[in-house]
Amino acid sequence: MSPGTSALKPRPEIKVGGGNRLALSGRALYVLAFFKGMTPSQDEVARLIDAAEFPFHRILLMTLYATGARRAEVAHLKIRDIDSQRMVIHILGGKGRKDRDVMLSPKLLNALRVYWQKLRRKPTDWLFPGVQNT
Repeated sequence: MSPGTSALKPRPEIKVGGGNRLALSGRALYVLAFFKGMTPSQDEVARLIDAAEFPFHRILLMTLYATGARRAEVAHLKIRDIDSQRMVIHILGGKGRKDRDVMLSPKLLNALRVYWQKLRRKPTDWLFPGVQNT
């Protein structure tokens, strides 16, 4: 490798409506331009989800989009919050410290099950374990 070249691989970029760009990277989703005053189309959301580099990021994006939950609400989901009998996800202590239920689509439930089956180490409590909540 010659001096001045980077060993890092370039982030895949996705062009979305209005020339906004979203870039995905290994451990984080970098939003280079926000959707101010606009709603992404279903195709744009699908391309964003498909561009996720890791299965963890893909299922996290799918959960955010399918439920309409806030980022912090999804980060605090526990396995017991998924109610596949009633097809709802219980969100505890959301905005204003209020509890609520959101719909669980069959497609998201199936994706969560596939993701869960592929995990080598199954978390015991948190649905999306991170550094601080493992």
